[in-house]
Amino acid sequence: MSVERELLRLLGAMPFLDRLEAAAVSGWSRGAVYASCAALEEAELVAPLPHASELLAPTRRYSLTRAGLRRLAADEDVGLGELLRSRPLTAHWRRLLLERLDGVASIYRLTAAITEASWPLRFRWYRAAPMDAAIALPDGRSLFVVREGRTADRTAFAKRLWRLREGPRPGAHLLLVPDAVRLRHTARLMAAASAPAFLALERDAVASGLDARVWRTASGSPWLSLREVLAHTARSGAWPEEEPLGRATVPRDLHP
Repeated sequence: MSVERELLRLLGAMPFLDRLEAAAVSGWSRGAVYASCAALEEAELVAPLPHASELLAPTRRYSLTRAGLRRLAADEDVGLGELLRSRPLTAHWRRLLLERLDGVASIYRLTAAITEASWPLRFRWYRAAPMDAAIALPDGRSLFVVREGRTADRTAFAKRLWRLREGPRPGAHLLLVPDAVRLRHTARLMAAASAPAFLALERDAVASGLDARVWRTASGSPWLSLREVLAHTARSGAWPEEEPLGRATVPRDLHP
């Protein structure tokens, strides 16, 4: 299949990837991804969205246009409604991802870093589950990723972590937190989790590669690299399903 066609499929599963993240997750060269994005943008099948955060430099994040959604549905030989319900592509999903775009970007950067040690990956966003996303490694182990925003209510977040601890067991939990105080608080709450829990300051996790020691266990281990975190991930592969939205509204096109 062409890189353009596969890039449409990738953006169907991971809306708002930037080009470097897309290259890492897909395994294609940066040149191929940049050329394919340009071709798809010229064909009005994808649209770029300028984005920068406190932690990440300005970039352009890509999503499917309505024409791109129709093209992907045709490529997959499914109806548009079925496509929208099976992936994070509805208007509701678009709104959720845009509201959390700084966090979305951080989780994508973490995912891209993981590809340096383990590839190919599967990735899934969650709408109502306690984890934000799940990443499946090639050997079947899974990682549940949780990001705590700077403005998150502590009581509500504690309840979310309780649901996480009581839910399906992944190979590991990866938790991104905004500051040292919340890191200690979150570590205490995750110390009794049945799966290994690894925590990092979000700013360190997104700025570091595979070998920087910016992670620690909930029980207070010495600092670990992401490579070491993956080595300590248990052989468990929970991959929860989520009920699709009943209403599959086509999102409006974004205009930068």
